[in-house]
Amino acid sequence: MYHKEIAAVDDVQRQINALNTLMLQKMQQEEDPYATEEDTKIPASGVYETWTNRRINPYMTPISKLPDSVRVNLSQYVPPVATYITSHFGMRRYRFHYGTDLKLNVGDPVHAAFSGRVRITGYEAGGYGNYVVIRHDNGLETVYGHLSKVMVHENQPLRAGDVLGLGGSTGHSTGPHLHFETRYLGNAINPEKLFDFAYHMPINDIYVISKTKSFDYNYAKASKSSAYKKYVAKSGKKHKSSKRRHRR
Repeated sequence: MYHKEIAAVDDVQRQINALNTLMLQKMQQEEDPYATEEDTKIPASGVYETWTNRRINPYMTPISKLPDSVRVNLSQYVPPVATYITSHFGMRRYRFHYGTDLKLNVGDPVHAAFSGRVRITGYEAGGYGNYVVIRHDNGLETVYGHLSKVMVHENQPLRAGDVLGLGGSTGHSTGPHLHFETRYLGNAINPEKLFDFAYHMPINDIYVISKTKSFDYNYAKASKSSAYKKYVAKSGKKHKSSKRRHRR
């Protein structure tokens, strides 16, 4: 009986998600009667069960529940800003930094890394400041933080390279930069595993998301063992050498 009740709840949730998608498409068609099917489709609908404008990570999908491997096409990547790294993904003194920080000046245009649709925009005083989250056709979601101005709206379709906002230093920030994240089902992946920020291009056209390799930091943290200490130490050395390379 218990399992039947759970199955019934899951079925109702799927119907609600489908209805939400249809309502979103209808609203967009009413806003723009000339919108095509391409304009109104939900990106990566086969990966995500829901589309919501609430929370940066509404999915709460544990890494253990992800597929063993997922191929992601990076070939259409456009750099959000064609500059250099100022702070890396990894452990900081008191917290974990789930993105890569890129140098910019206040007012510099920030571009969508891939085609997709704006899922959420917002402001977080103690964190991202003005931010934009885009879900992409390839299954990734990207986060752009500390913007001085957001120039897109929720549910808006974007092409790779479209300007989504202007660089800034809003929220928890010590100077102008772009905080850039790549996520899959809400779980952060080190952007430096995907992109070569020195040459402003993907490392490979296809990136294979792997539970152990893409989220190695999470397994190291969870173990609370010497492996995590080694991970933090290794990250620190890598970051220092990179800073030396970029210093001019």
